[in-house]
Amino acid sequence: MKKNIKIYLFFTLIMALPIIIANVYYSDDLSRAMSGVTYWGIDGRPLSDRLMVILNFNSHLSDLAPLPLILGCILLSSSFYMLHEKLFNGDNHFVLLPLAFFISPFLIEPLSYRFDSLTICASIFMAFAYISISHKIGVIHYIMSSAFVVMLFSLYQPTINIALILISIELFRKVQQKELPFKILKTILFRLCTVATGAIFYMKVVLPVTHVNDNSLNHPGIASDMMHIISVNISTYYDFFTENVTPAYGDVFVILSFAVSLLLSVALSFFYQMQYRTRISALVCAVSILAVPLSFVASMVSLLLLENPLPYFARVYIGINALTLFVFALIYLCIKNTKITNVLLMVCLSYIITFYYSYGNALKAQDEKNKQIANVIGFALKDINQNTVNVMFDGVSTKSPVLLNSIQNYPLFKRIVLDYFYNWYGSHVYLKTLGINQNYPNFNSKEVMSFMESYCSLPKIYTSNEMNIYQKGENVMVSFKGSQCH
Repeated sequence: MKKNIKIYLFFTLIMALPIIIANVYYSDDLSRAMSGVTYWGIDGRPLSDRLMVILNFNSHLSDLAPLPLILGCILLSSSFYMLHEKLFNGDNHFVLLPLAFFISPFLIEPLSYRFDSLTICASIFMAFAYISISHKIGVIHYIMSSAFVVMLFSLYQPTINIALILISIELFRKVQQKELPFKILKTILFRLCTVATGAIFYMKVVLPVTHVNDNSLNHPGIASDMMHIISVNISTYYDFFTENVTPAYGDVFVILSFAVSLLLSVALSFFYQMQYRTRISALVCAVSILAVPLSFVASMVSLLLLENPLPYFARVYIGINALTLFVFALIYLCIKNTKITNVLLMVCLSYIITFYYSYGNALKAQDEKNKQIANVIGFALKDINQNTVNVMFDGVSTKSPVLLNSIQNYPLFKRIVLDYFYNWYGSHVYLKTLGINQNYPNFNSKEVMSFMESYCSLPKIYTSNEMNIYQKGENVMVSFKGSQCH
């Protein structure tokens, strides 16, 4: 048993190594590293606040990287260990199966955060604990399971998608072991009730007390026109996945994964029905086959219900990591030859390893390029007093040649290697980390809007092959290639 957890920890640290080596601040890391604020709680994630306060021994955070990521890796490996021991009884045939969780590339963005890597990994741990930890006394088990769901939500909401898919994996494991039909249906009902109880408690008690963020664009609420918005969200997320992960054959990849999963579920259900040949066992088979499309939907279900999609935040697709685990679980359950299943898994893991290491180098190279751009902006504004002008951006900032080369193999890098030089608050914070302290514009101001429309006619205070910088009064425009006047 100890050997297995060492395997999981070793592989998880191998995956985290390029991010540790890159040593780059990522998005919200910038403001937290400078100001020491938590601010997860106001987005309905109060346990994230508590966890980081405990780690820092202070309500004022400091940058402890790479410690949060290392602790996150320990939680991930513990999650894999629990799954293997509880659902698969420590069977050596399934020992490498939990690593299939890595095959989807969407875990890499959560691991990129210097702070949030721990909170999101803790939420993933709660999802695995939900399916793996039980109690002999039914009432205690029910309360404990519901509590795991509440904690999961309170750390990072999209992780509920992982828990839902783990329920499907548990279902198929029981079908493969040919447990009594009544026991299987009882387990599924228990799971659905505890998820509902935890979700309702979170929505009605935790969320109203903690969630005060009025940024509805990036933190949307539940949609009112449910049927329409679900259709829009499904289309948006599907297009993002097929265009950014596997653009050449994205549709084929999704359809093939679904078809293989459905075929394997039918095979498991057939052998199960041959064992019992009763109506209730037929019901179990029907539920099992239905679980396949439901699992594919469950990978994004918590996002589908929101009033607007969040397609460009790769971290919200984390449920797809559980979906890859689900597909491989079906393969391992159906194919008894361990060599065949392990070879197939290792081929996929080898690909994702190259993805992670290429990402680490591209992230580092682009960070160096970003610092170069920021230094040029700082040089252009060197004679202007701090906090006296508004800095705006137009066009597309220059990308590192390393990043551009890597994107040819891994198109998702276009989204997860962040661009800090456009009109969002992160640009202001990024410049501030490098000592360029100027104001974030009020984009609703008539003066700012007028300046943005007409800045091309103004004299340049700086010009180069990469950018031109214009100023009028307290407004400054950094104009890159592709802008309206570059």
